[in-house]
Amino acid sequence: MIPTIYNTQPDPREKWHNAYIHELLDLYNIFMLHFENAFPNVEVCDELAFHQFSRLIFHTSSGYISEYTKALQS
Repeated sequence: MIPTIYNTQPDPREKWHNAYIHELLDLYNIFMLHFENAFPNVEVCDELAFHQFSRLIFHTSSGYISEYTKALQS
């Protein structure tokens, strides 16, 4: 484990997550629409589910941050 004083760079997933927050929310809403239709009796903690959804998308992506994301355009 790296001591905190040497770890000065921001978490790359957090930076990526913040850049793609609008796109992630759109994808998550589409996913949850289909999930809730398939499993109507399952309760979901949206905060935890969205966090895990974001991690899944990040780890299956290139990690590249486009200059054309909605968050970076505003």
